[in-house]
Amino acid sequence: MDIDDLYWLHGAHGYTILRFDPSGNTHTLLYRRITDVEKLESGDLDRFEKIAFGESVEIAPSSDSDLAFARASLWLRNCVERHPGCRPGNPDFAPRRLLSIQSPSADQVTLVESSRIGPLRYAALSYCWGPDTSGVRTTVTSNMSSHARGIHVSELPQTVQDTIKVCIKLQVKYLWVDALCIIQDDGADWNVESARMMDIYANSFFTITAREPSSCKIGFLGRQQLGSTEWQRPICARVPPGLGPSGDRFFVRDGEVEQFQVFSLDSRGWCLQENILPQRRLVFDGREMAWHCRERNMCECGHLDEDVDVGDEPLMSGSIDGPTNLLEVSQLHREWMKLVELYSRRFLTRSSDKLVALSGLARLFQQKLTRAKALSQDEHIIAIFDEKTLVTSVPPMAPGLPASYYAGIWRESFVLGLAWTVEYPLLSKTGHANHSKYKEYCAPSWSWASVDGPVVFRHMEVTAGRYTEGDNPQLSCDIKVRGITCIPRNVANPTGGVMESASVVLSGLLAPVDLATLHVKDDTALWNYTWYNQMQSPGDEKGRYRVTSFARTRRRQSWRVLLDVERRPTVEEGSSHASCWMSTIGPEGDSDCCPEGDSDYCRWDEKTHYACLRLYTFQKDKLHIREEEHKWLGVQSIIGFLVLRRVAGARDTYERIGFGIWDDFDGFQEGRGEFELFSDAKEETIKLV
Repeated sequence: MDIDDLYWLHGAHGYTILRFDPSGNTHTLLYRRITDVEKLESGDLDRFEKIAFGESVEIAPSSDSDLAFARASLWLRNCVERHPGCRPGNPDFAPRRLLSIQSPSADQVTLVESSRIGPLRYAALSYCWGPDTSGVRTTVTSNMSSHARGIHVSELPQTVQDTIKVCIKLQVKYLWVDALCIIQDDGADWNVESARMMDIYANSFFTITAREPSSCKIGFLGRQQLGSTEWQRPICARVPPGLGPSGDRFFVRDGEVEQFQVFSLDSRGWCLQENILPQRRLVFDGREMAWHCRERNMCECGHLDEDVDVGDEPLMSGSIDGPTNLLEVSQLHREWMKLVELYSRRFLTRSSDKLVALSGLARLFQQKLTRAKALSQDEHIIAIFDEKTLVTSVPPMAPGLPASYYAGIWRESFVLGLAWTVEYPLLSKTGHANHSKYKEYCAPSWSWASVDGPVVFRHMEVTAGRYTEGDNPQLSCDIKVRGITCIPRNVANPTGGVMESASVVLSGLLAPVDLATLHVKDDTALWNYTWYNQMQSPGDEKGRYRVTSFARTRRRQSWRVLLDVERRPTVEEGSSHASCWMSTIGPEGDSDCCPEGDSDYCRWDEKTHYACLRLYTFQKDKLHIREEEHKWLGVQSIIGFLVLRRVAGARDTYERIGFGIWDDFDGFQEGRGEFELFSDAKEETIKLV
């Protein structure tokens, strides 16, 4: 490539080269080539304001090369020598079993008991097993003895072989791999070791993260997409005076390559905590290598932010340091709910792992919260907004309750922890066909963990965009928590799975309702309502949802609800009954809608199996009117409620089946005015299972 053929244009990330060809314009980015050592020394972000070009190391064409291993070794050594905040919290910890890699030739590894060795450094592996595990060597009861004598590396899946090679190149002699260090057919051993996941990853010397491939049979070392000449081409160019430092070596790169994408590992439930808990991670994804630690993020192409700022995400940081004030405690609870939302989009092979695969992060949260107990004085801290945080207290629970963690929900934010709904727009984006209840029990109905599919905590978004400076939204919890029974299935892992006896006793306004699901042929009208729109995500098209559910009171007024599991329509499409349900929506509905001669259909059933329980209320505090804009501002009254179904044969016992929201300002339920769903409700005490 000749410099005379280039037109130089200053861009956001350096200089942009426009190459003209008959098919049109293509644009690329120009980076000055620097060494790995220069990269490590250029941590000052102000540096990029003083140079004209972006800077980057050469992306290794192959992750299985001397260049790649030298770079990874330099990243690791730099972190060990310069980052005191990246040291494992407990240097004396070691997993019960490890693979010993003592031979430089690496033709054989042995399974060893760490108690016989003493303190040591080990690497951990985060990877995808894959859908087909036939022929994959694992440790089971029958081969324990032979694995202790030695395992031929060639007999292991390719991902594990690649990991062993990385360990040898980085001079780490011990490796933890779940498939080989946990006895896979021993339930007792699995219970003990799965409860130690937080310690295993948090105390690893570093963790090797294989974001690709999707199967452990394939391996992750080899050609890197961004290191190919199709994406990265070195050139020599004379830089005009004043535009940059001396030197004439540059990289021309395609500016259209997607910087961020979802990899196979990102869809695996277990791997969320495996990405957060380690102090250091060396990442392979088939595009380039990357490094993540508590103090620095680096990648070969240079698109990652280098300085790590975890001030707004105390749980995402993975560190054990606890909050120092009430605001940070509140942010911690908010972040837990954000983590749950992310986790719910991932997949698990076994439904029984739903809570277990998050237990390491739950333990981390618990440790942080314990450190803040003196600050919070055991109040219930509730996080509300993304940028504004409300700290409040709710009625205390009965004394003597066991742990503070109940099937994925924390005692300190329990009421709003119940305020989750399924997130239909994310189904297709996460590969889920639909929401469903697990066939195998893994959590009570009131927990988000009872549903297979993405969920969202609605109270964190309902006021988004209408919370302004000077407003002071008041949250009142409309229920009292009388007691919670939630016994861990595994006593060694109190933040893991729970027994089927899990339940909560609540007191609050309970409104009996009828429930119907309608097939909506033309849902155009639904798009006029914010409540319906907020279930959409960018890119979703109208007409995708064909059913909607309603709860109707004895006054024959209907209110939209979102069921946890979508069900088939119970009212025939186009029938007068469907028109009746639609015409009685909200406080201004037509209570005399029943078709002539069909009064039996509208007759109230005193033995209805369904009810709504009022959960919380946001009270409007201020209402401003800007005359020049004629725009309503401020936080209005917003009410959240649970949709319940009576459990047959059990007195005053219900299970959760959905959630509802009402907003008197913006149409979460149609029509402004008073919320009358609970007008005839009585204060009752019920058991929720």
